[in-house]
Amino acid sequence: MNLSVHVTDGVYGQPATGISIRLADIPQRTAAKRQGSTDAEGRAIFAFSEQAFGIVRLELDTDAYFSTLGVKPVYPNISIVCRLRQQGRNQQVSLIVTPSTYVVSTET
Repeated sequence: MNLSVHVTDGVYGQPATGISIRLADIPQRTAAKRQGSTDAEGRAIFAFSEQAFGIVRLELDTDAYFSTLGVKPVYPNISIVCRLRQQGRNQQVSLIVTPSTYVVSTET
């Protein structure tokens, strides 16, 4: 099962590349990878065991991303708490970020 995080820069309408993402507050046995960053398509993928379900917290470092653009964001770190819904099914969390706001949606 994979959790895919997709981040779009809402100012420029392009993938937000290089945003550091950390998984927190999850059982040790469920996630193979706990840290990553968005790739050229604005995606980071975290693999879980097939038995994984429950609540996870994603922490995105938007301060470092926006500082490369010469901007200080209102939200330097975005934390999202979500539930892994069904065992064995992939899930996606999508974000649109700007220096002053963010929007989150999920799909399974």
